[in-house]
Amino acid sequence: MAIPQNMSGWGQAVYVTVLGMTLVFSALTVVLLVTIVLERLFRLPPEKTASCAGDGGAQTAQEEEARIAAVIGATLAILALEAEAGVPASRPETVLTLEQMSQAWKAAGRLEAVR
Repeated sequence: MAIPQNMSGWGQAVYVTVLGMTLVFSALTVVLLVTIVLERLFRLPPEKTASCAGDGGAQTAQEEEARIAAVIGATLAILALEAEAGVPASRPETVLTLEQMSQAWKAAGRLEAVR
């Protein structure tokens, strides 16, 4: 397509911008449609799990509840032991100030200059 010559500079700029955006979004739409088609062609069938069965699903749910209860119990036991030992629940983090960081960079720069 040719750019109309009877337009002003701004008109031509807007025309080229709209034309470019139309091409880009058209290409993106084509890519989207191609990916949708390919996804539908190569989709794997869903796997049947044990939880879909009648009694097996109930046993699996009970086992999962037992596992969750065991994890909660272990966590509470660890927290109780830490409390008895006087260990803080969370360790304090070291925070560097800007002055400390600049001194570290100065030292690193001096080492590089010596080499």
